[in-house]
Amino acid sequence: MTSVAPIITFKAGICDFDISSNSPKIHPKPTPGYLYLYEGQDDELIHFCWRPRSTSLREPELDLVMVPGDGSFKPYQTSQGDGPTKKSPTNGRIFVLKFQSSSARHLFWLQSKTQHAQGDMGWFSHRDLKLGEIVDQLLQGEQVDVQQELNNVPSSSGEQNDDDDNGDRMEGVRRESQSGAAENLASGDPFIGDPSNEGEGSREGGADGGRADSMPSNDTATAVQNFLRSMQGNQALQNPQARVEEKLFTTLPDLLPSSTTIPVIDSAQVELVDRLLSQLPPDLMLLAQEVDDISSVDATSETVEAAMEALSLDQKKDILRKVLRSPQFQQSLSSLTSAIHDGGLPSIRQYLADAPPTIVPLLVRPHFEALTQEQKLYAHHVSRAAFLGTRIVLRQVSPESEAIFDFILALHEAYHGDWEGLRKAAAGVDDQDLEDFLSYATQFLGNGGNYKGFGDSKFIPRCPPETIEALATAVPKAKESLEKPGIPVAAFYATEDQPAKMHLGFPEKGHLSTYYPDSPDITQDEIDQISDFMAEKKLLPENTRLKKTKEGNFQLLIASGLAKPPPEGGDAGPDTIFDLGGNLKGKTLELIYGDHIEEMAKIALHIKKAGLNAANDRQKQMMDEYAKSFGSGSLEAFKNSQKLWVKDIGPMVETNIGFIETYRDPANVRAEWEGLVAMVNKERTQAFQKLVDAAPSMIPELPWGKDFEKDKFQAPDFTSLEVLTFNGSGIPAGINIPNYNDIRQEIGFKNVSLGNVLSAKAPNEPIPFIRPRDLETYQANRDQAFEVQVGIHELLGHGTGKLLQETEAGKFNFDVSNPPVSPVTNKPINTHYKPGQTWSSVFGGFSASYEECRAECVAMALSCDFGILKIFGFGEGAVSMTGKAGDVLYTSYLSMARAGVAAVEFWDPKSRKWGQAHMQARFSILKTFLDAGEGFTTLDYTKDDLSDLMIKVDREKILTVGRKAVEGYLQKLHVYKCTADYEAGKELYETMTHVDEWWATKVRPEVLRRKTPRKVFVQANTFEKDGAVELKEYEPTFNGMIQSWVERGV
Repeated sequence: MTSVAPIITFKAGICDFDISSNSPKIHPKPTPGYLYLYEGQDDELIHFCWRPRSTSLREPELDLVMVPGDGSFKPYQTSQGDGPTKKSPTNGRIFVLKFQSSSARHLFWLQSKTQHAQGDMGWFSHRDLKLGEIVDQLLQGEQVDVQQELNNVPSSSGEQNDDDDNGDRMEGVRRESQSGAAENLASGDPFIGDPSNEGEGSREGGADGGRADSMPSNDTATAVQNFLRSMQGNQALQNPQARVEEKLFTTLPDLLPSSTTIPVIDSAQVELVDRLLSQLPPDLMLLAQEVDDISSVDATSETVEAAMEALSLDQKKDILRKVLRSPQFQQSLSSLTSAIHDGGLPSIRQYLADAPPTIVPLLVRPHFEALTQEQKLYAHHVSRAAFLGTRIVLRQVSPESEAIFDFILALHEAYHGDWEGLRKAAAGVDDQDLEDFLSYATQFLGNGGNYKGFGDSKFIPRCPPETIEALATAVPKAKESLEKPGIPVAAFYATEDQPAKMHLGFPEKGHLSTYYPDSPDITQDEIDQISDFMAEKKLLPENTRLKKTKEGNFQLLIASGLAKPPPEGGDAGPDTIFDLGGNLKGKTLELIYGDHIEEMAKIALHIKKAGLNAANDRQKQMMDEYAKSFGSGSLEAFKNSQKLWVKDIGPMVETNIGFIETYRDPANVRAEWEGLVAMVNKERTQAFQKLVDAAPSMIPELPWGKDFEKDKFQAPDFTSLEVLTFNGSGIPAGINIPNYNDIRQEIGFKNVSLGNVLSAKAPNEPIPFIRPRDLETYQANRDQAFEVQVGIHELLGHGTGKLLQETEAGKFNFDVSNPPVSPVTNKPINTHYKPGQTWSSVFGGFSASYEECRAECVAMALSCDFGILKIFGFGEGAVSMTGKAGDVLYTSYLSMARAGVAAVEFWDPKSRKWGQAHMQARFSILKTFLDAGEGFTTLDYTKDDLSDLMIKVDREKILTVGRKAVEGYLQKLHVYKCTADYEAGKELYETMTHVDEWWATKVRPEVLRRKTPRKVFVQANTFEKDGAVELKEYEPTFNGMIQSWVERGV
């Protein structure tokens, strides 16, 4: 091994940083040691090293390759008088090594004898400070004459000679053991401790040779794990189980030292070498050809290719070696580390599973136990039907989700929830690996698959693939669950070769959607044409998936418990194969029944059993229509069930089940499986009923006339529910269904507020972007504000508006000879819905988000009505921004603004696509606030990186400036929807939801840095035994979540 000469060496010990408690501590290690720096011969960079004095220079415990300017070495000190000498606030002399490229820091305590006359161990002498200054200068890349600098150190009165005798200690601390005591932080700073037990004499200015070894190659997996864990950012520091800080943060220079990368180049074949060279600036190839004046050469692909061909393999490798050893490469790695860790490159960090996820219980026992036995049986069977749709949800998410689900459950079953026992059986899996996997598994189960239910982006485990493989090896059934369907371990992780597949969306844009299985080349235009054809045939799409065959034909997969249509024919009649027209002329559409056949048959069976325990004939008929729909695939039968459901007023057990919401289909026409079972909260329902009663008087306050409103408001059933079961990709706070406009306008709809979802909270949940002066008001009123918002959103948001349409040929639901005048243009309308058209079929992919935005705007406008606030129990109805009602209203606007800022997490910079309908809507409302002017809403910050970004809403301008701006935006949204004005609606919404560069490159990284894990809910199970139903609730833990799913037996 080549000999190297340290530039500087002095006696120092290392310290452990303990953040496992609320009061972080430093544990100085007593091991006598040397801190030394040398310049590497290969990379020409400074190596910062520490070793025990009992080992040689060839065996450092710490070897950091330092990029010039990245590190600093400073004493932890406070000023003492006006002089240059400094005093440590601790009882020891501690230096801190910090980095620009990461949050890592290393602490060292000087082990040389103090030069203070009275033996003060916390006193920095001129010599001590000079040592630190020399090290810091070397880290900045400066040339330093070490011996000259040390010779010039002045000697002050009161300083003793550095005799380096043995036994130097930090006095005045209690010895708990030879390893020293850990004390609490002094003045809130994390540097204090009990360094002790020096050793042999110090040696400065040079030492005997020996090259420092690099990180062993077999440590690569650990280094990669540490790097992934460092992506946890603030979450890691909030986790009481987090590891010691210097072990938590691993940088890319740590992963890619020249001792690791150079051997790869040395053994590389020509294909890899050429591939790597192609990523480098073309000028490097020209320089290698010794071109005198590069500026005179046009570095086209042809000239560069010619230069590469002229180079030998050894010359090519030499170029790569020089690049890998260059300070520029190391600096780039450091910058990349910083960018990834701080969110500047969210393409890596944003996909990591929450660590840990926020787990909350969905408590319901008192409400369930209040039911009669018959009601419990009814609830039990619909709950079973809802959960039996789990595998449908998984298949609607991704090809691998069902196999991952089986994998997780098989691990639990094999060891009966003894995860520590499994860890010991799985080779190479440590405690952190297991925790990372359980975090992933819990988030997976809470989202119904491996894509976020709220955001539609993939999330991946923080543990390495080797952990998944080791767990699979330890449990054969788990391994089989992946191998049988052909799902590789790589499916758990990022699709690096196809990054667009990290998001759900249209296949032709590279995204993933299993609503169009095995159809990578199906186009959006083809999907739209099939939708138009289905509308002509009165064939509804919600329970279907669409597949394009290799021949270019199409198959419509219909979810049903039967493999064939019923004898009387399906919703489109007896035919199952149709010839297509238009651009698809010559192609066919075949109806294939029996999609999810096993699940649909079981669901229909439990729905039948629920019907035997129905509270009345209407519920019994509703269950019969459900069973018919799930068995035969008929959505006409499903619509009949929804009509009966709307008329089933005030049941003790509220249910709804089927293919309901279309958010996750990029075309917004095919729906996800969803099942709800809940009990009525009578006390909170009374407030909602008062809101329903007052609705007719509130609707005229909205910014449109009677021509754009239903002829008669259909008073819905509006209840507050306590959820027993909600199966799908996520649990909403409120629901307004059915989504069929003909039912809504002719019969009505229902609103429900999910009380135990609204009230579920995680302890000590951080609230970013709220000013400290607003925090107390915000925390005290956010639940009440959200309840008001949800109530108005569901009842008067989704419940208002009239679609102006030609209901059938020649028949209109408005005066077509004297059309209404648009309040937006002050001109008669010139667009309307044609026969067979629906709101979603006209507005397409952005219809769901647009409608959520309209409903949110209604809530923001009408929450300014103090009469409505009184209904919810806030104030006496008088307009006043100073009382409780004013606090609730202010918090409502503040909450919407905060949601708008947080929304950019769900916008993907690569695809420039929104991944969540509600958050896209809230972003546009924030922009409405910001555009209102007069300083109504501002985003305040002083730092360039926006790390101090706060939201300011002028409370006194909500009723004037704020409400006016919201109503102006709402008016356009509403009128364009009512009149089928797709072009105007599209232009408006795309403008209001456009994410410019400032939001994308400045705000979004800060949002990602401060984001908090989204809640996942642990739900109860019901079990029937001898005609009685028992409820079982679970702990809000990793094991509680997984056990609840194991015991569902789905």
